[in-house]
Amino acid sequence: MAVRKSIPFRKKLDEKASPELKYVAYLSERRIPESNLPLFAAPDEGSGVLYKWAGTHWQMIPPFDCERMAWKWLKENCPNEATPRKAQSCSSAACLEIFKIPSPQKTSIIIPTKSGYLHIGQSDLLLTLMSADPALGVIYCLNCPYDPDVPAPLFKGFVEGILPDPDVRDLVQEYAGYTLLGDTRFQKAQWWIGSGANGKGTLA
Repeated sequence: MAVRKSIPFRKKLDEKASPELKYVAYLSERRIPESNLPLFAAPDEGSGVLYKWAGTHWQMIPPFDCERMAWKWLKENCPNEATPRKAQSCSSAACLEIFKIPSPQKTSIIIPTKSGYLHIGQSDLLLTLMSADPALGVIYCLNCPYDPDVPAPLFKGFVEGILPDPDVRDLVQEYAGYTLLGDTRFQKAQWWIGSGANGKGTLA
């Protein structure tokens, strides 16, 4: 997979370089352990926010926290220019110049979990659990591990009770799995219709 590289800031910056360039260089030099990718990145569409690799996925940093991070760096490295406006400027510059998060590949099906990325084969539906990989550009993670051996009697009993038709039940469960993906590549939706008190809200 081709990964878009960050702008090379490894060369020594001129002492007269702006605080914004120095701050971007500082962020760009911080690396993910056991990886050559930067610890910080931004979406390719220019949304004006920074992300940080959290070990399981690229996690968005709230805008205020981005400015606070820049403010702290300014106080330690450019105290004479440490102002709220300059912190905002440094944060904005980082979003423009820093490494871009790789675009997720629509040719692969990945469900990110706390225990790793569950890869699903599109032709054979084979499930393979692999380590989380920042190069895949995943920006969310399910708040649970993947364990195929753990039974789910409560869920199984619930869906069998509200959906006695096995074909309908399989279709609804397949769609529930679709919602675990990070995109809507299949362009499908379901309308759950019923008289009430029949499990629609609980399942949703």
